[in-house]
Amino acid sequence: MLTRLEVNVATVKKNILFIKKEIKDKLKFEHITATLKGNAYGFGIEKIANLCLANGVDTIAVARMSEAIQLRQLVKGKYEIMLIGIVDNEDVALAIKHNAILPVTSIEHANEMAKLNIKNLKIQFKLNTGMNRIGFKNKEDLKAAYTLLTKKGVKVMGVYSHIYDNGDVEKSKKQFDLFEELASAIPNWKKLPYRHIRASGGVDAAIRKVIAKRDWENNVRPGCSIFGYESYDPKKTDAFNCMQLVSKVVQVSIVPKNETVGYESTYKVNDKFEYIANIPAGWADGLSRSFSGKSVYINGKLYPIVGKMAMDNLSVKVDKTVKKGDTVYIFKDIKHASTFIDDPSDLANIIAVIANLSVTRVPRVYVEKTKK
Repeated sequence: MLTRLEVNVATVKKNILFIKKEIKDKLKFEHITATLKGNAYGFGIEKIANLCLANGVDTIAVARMSEAIQLRQLVKGKYEIMLIGIVDNEDVALAIKHNAILPVTSIEHANEMAKLNIKNLKIQFKLNTGMNRIGFKNKEDLKAAYTLLTKKGVKVMGVYSHIYDNGDVEKSKKQFDLFEELASAIPNWKKLPYRHIRASGGVDAAIRKVIAKRDWENNVRPGCSIFGYESYDPKKTDAFNCMQLVSKVVQVSIVPKNETVGYESTYKVNDKFEYIANIPAGWADGLSRSFSGKSVYINGKLYPIVGKMAMDNLSVKVDKTVKKGDTVYIFKDIKHASTFIDDPSDLANIIAVIANLSVTRVPRVYVEKTKK
């Protein structure tokens, strides 16, 4: 196996158990919903979902109906699936068939849904508390949607929103206040099975007591924090070691001065000669041509990627100590992966680096301890 994504199962499990201890055991939230959209952020839905359900998670959130169907096919057992993305009318019958909870996001959406056979369909209402993407923004529409759909026989499972600026505590608290105001349009809303607004950053705020738990909250939706993108405990130095993108050197060439490497002659050898290692991973595996100049680890040392990345391989400027067969860490850990993007603080881009690795070309290998 030349190139593979190694996932440290022990670290993922440790992160899940930490969330369970803090959220369920200490703060007494009733539910933990693991957000595993995008093939569990690229780490493999089947393995990660089973790991979550075995360690305190009872509900899984995805973005698309295709993901929900895949989940039901791959992961057996009793658990709820909620869709938290945008859905279409064709998803209604599939949601009933596969026992998934659909979001209702506007009065227009509710009117469309009411035209269909929705008896026994599970739904939850999405509230717009400031993100301004989708969701109900006034009580009148929410009350009308609730009345219309309950008359049609739906099962209302919950109400939810999303904190959009975890770094601004006061702004986030206002979102909680608006959530309460909007949700009051639903009769007995505090008795619904799922009432939630916190994703990974909000979970962190609860654990650190930056934003205290409200009496109505009974669910949280950790996603990226399951994999160690956000560490609640500064002592958890291994939180960034849940994955490694690993390959090997397949050839080392000695390239003389003034010759070029790769397509379109974008890299030219300036020294008398240079050692150029070929690595079997390219843009067809989800890597980006913008990674030229970024560094990979070989034998514990950083070496730069040079030239324009090909579909199936990349070139690395090395020294004479590097040999064919040597292990290459394209991403040594998540922290290292963050060096491949323009803004390492942009969590979504770090996630995309991992999630966009081709599922068909890069196999996931699950290990109990990350190799150094």
